[in-house]
Amino acid sequence: MIRFLQFTLLLSVLASCDSNSMKGFTPVTSDTYLKYIQNIDTGIKAGEGYFMLGYAQVLNQHDSLIDNPFFRDGFYLQVPLREQNDSSGFMKALFMLSSGDSAIIRIKASTFFQLPAFSQPLPDNVDSLSFVNVHIRIDNLMNEDQTRIWIDEKDNHDRAYAYKQFYEYLRLNGISEEPVGSGIYMQHEHEGSGKFPLYGSRVAIHFMGMTITGNEITNSYPGVEPYVFELGSEAVPQGMNEGISRMKKGGKARIIVPYYLAYGKDGMPPLILPYTHMVYIVELIDIY
Repeated sequence: MIRFLQFTLLLSVLASCDSNSMKGFTPVTSDTYLKYIQNIDTGIKAGEGYFMLGYAQVLNQHDSLIDNPFFRDGFYLQVPLREQNDSSGFMKALFMLSSGDSAIIRIKASTFFQLPAFSQPLPDNVDSLSFVNVHIRIDNLMNEDQTRIWIDEKDNHDRAYAYKQFYEYLRLNGISEEPVGSGIYMQHEHEGSGKFPLYGSRVAIHFMGMTITGNEITNSYPGVEPYVFELGSEAVPQGMNEGISRMKKGGKARIIVPYYLAYGKDGMPPLILPYTHMVYIVELIDIY
């Protein structure tokens, strides 16, 4: 009887803790909750087909920084609101917000890191059974016509800035040689020997890819086995394919790739932002 009472007491304490942790939050779905920090009625509310602009930062359930460069620093939101294509609790929570609002979306970690926009392995300091807190601020909501004008203007501005950023990188790094292929720049550390690989052949490489601002995106070096793929395929960006085709077995080179030969104007958010130029350090281990 005493053990039963102790167990009952423990359950009630746990329930109380859980209840306190959700204080002020409104259930959105079974694994998503919303809490308004600032609720401003501007008359511009989220709706189907609207485009949402804002800023967000993802913290673990204790509101501590997550061990991941992208989530640690926060990111700008540029979200097309399409509930018919995305029925997740996160999207439903966004539909509850208005321009000028700030809020916390609390969502199961396992659910959040499976969302298409944030799909990646769970960070080391986040438990799959815990929640994450997405602190979010909504700066603007635009209808489809407003969005179309904004995108056109933004594309023109971002494209001009991207070209300026790329040529500034070349200047600061003393790269004066002419581009090759479709516009890549090659710096050979070791020439290697033998023939150049042909498109369609299989190649084995070790490589590291980073943005021109120095953010590491991918790295095969921690692994024992090299990365093997068909040259010319979509396994790697076009600029990287072109660079490897200009290397010989045993060669090592730095391949500088403008955005349009890397991940394009759209990038691969959240890891790779739009108009991101890439630098690849590649060792061509073998050609099959």
